[in-house]
Amino acid sequence: MRNLLGYFLIAQAIMTGIIVYSIFQLSDSIKASAAYVVSKNGQLSWGMEFGMPTFALFLLIAVAGLGIYLVVMKK
Repeated sequence: MRNLLGYFLIAQAIMTGIIVYSIFQLSDSIKASAAYVVSKNGQLSWGMEFGMPTFALFLLIAVAGLGIYLVVMKK
């Protein structure tokens, strides 16, 4: 049962990471097109990029690590 939970956590972290990455890429293209509309050369500062995707990446690594720990850990 512990192995099954570990594999589930690893799969969940990978699938959620793919979804977060694709949404982040979509938001980048939306921001780039908005910057092009606002300033004709497409240069607009958005500040530091430490946002939800970076935070979510660290959390997903932690969840995947927990899954690996559950799979590898012996009784």
